[in-house]
Amino acid sequence: MKRLFFWVFTLFISFHSLNVIAQTKSSSTSSQQKKADKKKEDQKKKQAKSELKAKKHHEKIQTREVRKRMKKHRKHATTPYKKPNFFQRLFGKKH
Repeated sequence: MKRLFFWVFTLFISFHSLNVIAQTKSSSTSSQQKKADKKKEDQKKKQAKSELKAKKHHEKIQTREVRKRMKKHRKHATTPYKKPNFFQRLFGKKH
């Protein structure tokens, strides 16, 4: 009985170690995956940079009055709109 338990335990350990070795070999092929991820990340950075450049150009070609109006309403464009309270609506500026 002890011999049977010993052999079962030995086989279990050997198969478990093979499984661990197999997992480490597959991680070496992930370098291709890392390169692909880096390429995607670089592409996203490049796209964000070009969008920012286009945004700045769009603002630059506007007239001075339009730029002032854009600056004034920038906060409403970036944050969710909240309805002004009663007193602000009653005594606030009329557009």
